[in-house]
Amino acid sequence: MPPKRLALSVVVLAGFLFLLGYQPGRLAPPSPEQFRELSYTEQASQIKTAASADPVAAWTYLKQAFIVDGQVVGNAHEFSHMIGNGLYDRYGLDGVKYCDKFFAFGCFHGVSEKILQDQGASVVVSV
Repeated sequence: MPPKRLALSVVVLAGFLFLLGYQPGRLAPPSPEQFRELSYTEQASQIKTAASADPVAAWTYLKQAFIVDGQVVGNAHEFSHMIGNGLYDRYGLDGVKYCDKFFAFGCFHGVSEKILQDQGASVVVSV
């Protein structure tokens, strides 16, 4: 390919990536189906990363991955703790506003365990 065409192709590709919201160093998450096929270690790693970056989006994604046709498929309780930790890191105690009953209330557990780690047992009275 001639150098001018190559340069033009690179510019066009960069433009499309920009329009699609591509961010260097950030890969798209796997589909929920693909996520369920990953090993526990790979799933945990991805959930920790997602919970640090955007815990609200991570919570939505986890529910998409582990709730199929209204039924929980798999054990996402520990992952929901990780997301609850991320919610506390981002929003403090207000992180509970983003939690719900799914996965045996694990998101609430994650926020609770993080506040206890940060502030100690005496915080229970004020919470």
